[in-house]
Amino acid sequence: MFRACVIDFGNGWDKHLPLVEFSYNNSYHTSINAALFEALYGRKIQAARDRQKSYADVRRKPLEFHVGVVTDI
Repeated sequence: MFRACVIDFGNGWDKHLPLVEFSYNNSYHTSINAALFEALYGRKIQAARDRQKSYADVRRKPLEFHVGVVTDI
């Protein structure tokens, strides 16, 4: 994975090293039947989109639609 990153990013590979580390620690390893982060900390990494979704779900209001009714927003 590291070699592919160096080949793909060329001279700027060092700027992408945290992404490679995150990817490796979050990938499933068959030898331990889990991702490294999960095996070490006992929980999965909560991605930014999961955090955003839970934030939006708390503030989301149900919408109702009625056929033929137009309202100004």
